[in-house]
Amino acid sequence: MKSLTPFLKKILLDYRSGSQELNEKVLMYLLKRKSTTSVLKAIEIFKSNFQIFQIIQINLVRIEKYLKKNGLGETKKFIRIILTDYNRKIKKISTKIDKIVNDKSIILTFSNSKTVKDVIIELNEKKDIKVFSLESNPGGEGKILYKSLKVKGIKVKLIKDAKLLQIVKNCDYVFIGADKIIDRTYFINKIGTSDLCKISKKFKKPVILIALKNKIIKNRSAEKFKNSELRKREKNMFEKVSFKLINTFVHD
Repeated sequence: MKSLTPFLKKILLDYRSGSQELNEKVLMYLLKRKSTTSVLKAIEIFKSNFQIFQIIQINLVRIEKYLKKNGLGETKKFIRIILTDYNRKIKKISTKIDKIVNDKSIILTFSNSKTVKDVIIELNEKKDIKVFSLESNPGGEGKILYKSLKVKGIKVKLIKDAKLLQIVKNCDYVFIGADKIIDRTYFINKIGTSDLCKISKKFKKPVILIALKNKIIKNRSAEKFKNSELRKREKNMFEKVSFKLINTFVHD
């Protein structure tokens, strides 16, 4: 811990950003390294501490292989391609979502998924929607999502977690993200996701899982991960959620 720079510590101890947002912070950190050695060292640190986030793990493996074969300069170009390609994927997901969600709909969100946020921003350009953002305590990630959507001019309301039962009855769709998807059998997301899905199912509200395709793990042996010694709070922050609890999985 003592050998880590303040900037690196800030990324590693960020519990309020979703996996895609953390992924972008990791990529930007790697872009600023000035030597192959420092990039490789950072990759090992991120691999060890972000094992639960599939998108980060995949990109780190890709970058490490590319770096060893092509050198630092070309690798930085490769990282920039990964960063910009995200926008194309969001456009693709948004096109699919546009065909599912009706105009004048109320969407309920949970936690702080960047992918869900960006899809909602795109959807708002085409349809008149309103968003209810659950606070998602104890971390309060939903408050961050609320502020992000508010800044974009989206009609959004912050909802107390205690009002979940009441608010589900009044929404049309539930949007959730995922940090890791295991062979379309279950996915890992912030604790509380399972209860939200069960209540939504009870009231026949469609639950839409929105995530990038590269979060899917087909090899069951790859689903196992060790809790980070640094990110100790993470141990009780996530849960497995059955795919049976969702209605639709939309990806790029």
